[in-house]
Amino acid sequence: VLPFSVNQYNTLVSKHPLPTFEHSNPLGIVVGCTKSFWTPFIESLKSRYPDPQALIRGDVELDKNPVDEYCKSTIEDVIQTEKDLQDLQCDVRYDWHVPKRMNSTFVHIQTAAHLTNYFYYDQKTKWSVSPDYGLWFVFRACLVFDVDYETKAETESTPKDLSKIKSIFEQASPEIVRLTQQASGEGWRNTGTLLQIRDALEYGKKEWRYPNSMLEYFYPQGREKKEVLKSILLGEA
Repeated sequence: VLPFSVNQYNTLVSKHPLPTFEHSNPLGIVVGCTKSFWTPFIESLKSRYPDPQALIRGDVELDKNPVDEYCKSTIEDVIQTEKDLQDLQCDVRYDWHVPKRMNSTFVHIQTAAHLTNYFYYDQKTKWSVSPDYGLWFVFRACLVFDVDYETKAETESTPKDLSKIKSIFEQASPEIVRLTQQASGEGWRNTGTLLQIRDALEYGKKEWRYPNSMLEYFYPQGREKKEVLKSILLGEA
């Protein structure tokens, strides 16, 4: 969870501006997650479906996008229950809002993240990289609050090694470019290629690469994501 200047974002991405709530420079927040979210997500799923056999019988069905629903409910619960946020207007835009389907609520979240001065957004590969997690993270949402952005937040969130991770990423860039072009040619449907892209950067991989059950869900091979979750709930994964 990191702050960014909405004014800076709107200057760079005028095609998809964020609301300002009549502030000259309101506060934006980028929300992302790493493998750390997986355990609480699975625990939440077990709480919601205490009888996994009911899923097998077809008595109940999993949500169409269980991870998206979990992220959405978690973020909105924080906004509604945190005392400091309850009286503020807030615009929320999720990473699954794409231009063709939801033009009015789309946000170029990688640009917003780049403006936090914590993530490096590589224009050539169109990938963002973290000085802590490498490529093993995802952006989930962008929030705008009707309060002024404070420049001190930018200074406090600036990592000391952003130039270092940029240099490391550029060394792996040719392979990432090749794999990204391959993934695009495959319509972004080949999960094996998508996984190879993340694995192409060694930095951060040892500590933050997803555990097996998480890899099976996000990069399924031969079965649907819902079947992976059912196996986890049944204790088979």
